[in-house]
Parts: sequence; structure tokens; C-alpha cells
Amino acid sequence: MIRARDGDIQGELQLLAYAQTAASARFTAVSYWGPGQAPIRHRPPPAVLLAHRFTAVDDQGTSYRFSAGAGPARAEWSGVLDLRPNPPPEIRWLDLSTAPGEPPTRIDLNSRPARPTPPPEITVTPTAVSPGELLLTDIAAGLLALASPEQVPLHLSAARPGPLSQAADGLGDIIAALQAAAALSPSSRLPGQLADLCARLGISGHGIAAPPTGDLPERWRSLLGYGRRTDPDRAPVPGSAVTAIELPELDGARIMVLGLHNGERGQSLHVLTSGVTPEYTWPYGLIANRMPVLWLCDRNGRWHAARPARSSPLRDTDDFMLWLRVVPPLHHGTQWIDVVAAGPSVEVRARLPLSWQGHP
Repeated sequence: MIRARDGDIQGELQLLAYAQTAASARFTAVSYWGPGQAPIRHRPPPAVLLAHRFTAVDDQGTSYRFSAGAGPARAEWSGVLDLRPNPPPEIRWLDLSTAPGEPPTRIDLNSRPARPTPPPEITVTPTAVSPGELLLTDIAAGLLALASPEQVPLHLSAARPGPLSQAADGLGDIIAALQAAAALSPSSRLPGQLADLCARLGISGHGIAAPPTGDLPERWRSLLGYGRRTDPDRAPVPGSAVTAIELPELDGARIMVLGLHNGERGQSLHVLTSGVTPEYTWPYGLIANRMPVLWLCDRNGRWHAARPARSSPLRDTDDFMLWLRVVPPLHHGTQWIDVVAAGPSVEVRARLPLSWQGHP
């Protein structure tokens, strides 16, 4: 936890993870307004205003400066702190100062937990999933997220006003186009499963010609059951879970998981990606270079969708930071999760321990 002040501006910055690539290095972070401070419209959060004053020195004596990407001026901010210049990979720690004359905070980049934990269990399973099936799976996860009590949009640019049925407009045409382009096999069960899901969600007017199959994938059923339950503890407890892993490559996509954050707008998974195109140019996304479909599974076998909420390109790189909304949110204190990433030719499943920290 880093605390900073500049006159009437004060903030608390929680560092979640440190990630370094060949071209850049950064911390994923969450900042909070100081006690009694309310966000001011059009005013960046304290982390953005104060980051330019941050400096750091590593164990080899090299000095660094920081920059933070701007975010909405709400009661909290989540984003990245970039280091300049790019540090060498062998540094062990950074002494970070928030202002000249302020005592530094040492950030140990080689820290180990008090109780050693085994390395993450990673399973790589070959698959043969067509681009059309991946797209329909992604659409199904988005519809389930929209049907959840949190009303999470498919993507900020894809959110449209009106009932849930409007989100399924044109699905029949999309399926027909995918089949005509040989991106979806006529024998695929997914169109019928999607029609079944729409029927269970009360969605009409989708235009899917395939009859409902009467069965749904386990992951869909889990989220569907969540949407129908009444749970007074749906809202996640404020706080963050520290975890980090780089998944094996999925059909050219590289994914790093860099922490989990419970915030005022729901629960977000911080993800660094390369080799994908996360920005949406139409409501259902791009076919080429798609972000793999991400799911989370908790220790009780309950599935959670991880839906794109916002993204930001990283300066001087082709990488993107993604913030994925977790639906339903994981309970605070969940000890571990399985992260499942599905691509066209491979599915990766990695078990990650979670180390939770409360709200500052």
C-alpha cells in the first residue's frame, strides 16, 4: 500500500502485481480517494495526478519515473503504473518515493509467501473448435452476464438500451452467415443450445432457425442458476486478491493474469494480453484475433464468466490491458480458482491461489 498527498489531493495506492515484457514494465494498481474526499467531475483520481511525482531506485542504483493512465473520476481507480526506462529483468527490489524528501517504500519484486505454495497446476488440452463456435460461446457468455443481477454489458461499446431481447437481435443472421462462410459446421449443436438458452432467458426475436436442444453446457447452466437465485450477499466485499500467472500461448494469444479487484462497479480481473484484438467494432466482436473466452471455476465447481468491461493499449507496445468483469463475483476469501481460457485448437486450465487484502 502506497500513500501519497499533495496539498488537498490525497490517495492510497494498492499495488497488485508487477509485469515485465521485452518492451515495458508496469504495476497493476487500484487507488482510493482519501477519507472525506469525494470524486470531482472531470478530475482525474489521485493516482493519476500524483504518479508523475513518483520516483524509484532499484537495487542496482538505476532511477525510474512513473506514469499512470487516466481513468473515470469515481471514488476509486484501477489501472497501470508504467516505469520509465524499462528495468532489466534481474532487479530484486524498488525503493519508491511519492515526493522529494518523503521516505521511500521498498517493493520486493522477489518476495515469497510466508508458507511456500506449490507451482500452479496447468493443464493444456488440445481442442478443435471452429471460429464460429468460439463466437457463439462468447455471445452466450455475454447474454448470461446481461441476465445476471449485476446487468454487466457485453462491452461498453456493445451495450444497448432496452430489454435483454435486443441484445440477441440478428443472431439468426449471424449463424447463417457463419455457416455460409464455413466458419460453423451445419452439424454443430451450438445454434440449438443458443436457442435453448434464449428460451430459458425469455429472449424472443433472435431468429435462430435451429430448434432448442434441451441441454446446455455445464458452464452455461451454472451461470443460469445464478441469475435465478436471490442472494443478499451478491455484492463483493471491497478489497483485492493478489495473484499472477502467464498462461501458455493459445493460438498466438498471450495472456497474463495480474490480480483481482472488488470495486464499486463490480469485480474485475486484471489481464495483460498480446496477439489479440480486444476492441469491439461491432456488438459481437471480431472474428480474427479474438480474445480467448475466459471462464473461472471456484472450489465448489461454480462457474464464473469473465467479460470484457474496458481495455487500454499500452504505450510503445502492441499489448493491451483488459479489465474483465467477473459474473457472478467470487466470494471474498475464495482460496483458489481455476482460470480456463478457450481457443480454437487448445484449452488451458490453470489453478491460481488467491491472497485477499481488505479495503484500505
